[in-house]
Amino acid sequence: GALPGGLTGALCLLGASWAGSRMGIDSTQLATVCSLLIGIVGLSVLVGLCRPFNKWRLTMIFGIAVCYYAGLYLLAPLVGTVALTRSGWKLFILFAPFLPLVARLVRRCIVLVQECLDRRKKHHLRRHPS
Repeated sequence: GALPGGLTGALCLLGASWAGSRMGIDSTQLATVCSLLIGIVGLSVLVGLCRPFNKWRLTMIFGIAVCYYAGLYLLAPLVGTVALTRSGWKLFILFAPFLPLVARLVRRCIVLVQECLDRRKKHHLRRHPS
């Protein structure tokens, strides 16, 4: 859903920004890497929402992916993306493979928090029946 996707995106962007500044990557390269990464996060949320897959849903996912990345390329002067340097690609390759793992961890943390809150609510209701 939206909360895990949003938290995954925020963690990804914070991590990439921190790592990029440590690697000496300039802000335009960093913005481009972050745009590519947030596209992956958005597509992963879309893939999760489109299950179970059928021909129409797969076509829609593919079309949105093509439009997003083509838009970043074709509208580069408007959106501020630039061709990545070797350092930019290194940063992208460093973070992209970990996005599914981060998303799983975020979802698991949300489930744990929900379970904890449910236990507290049940405990409270037992102590203070209405």
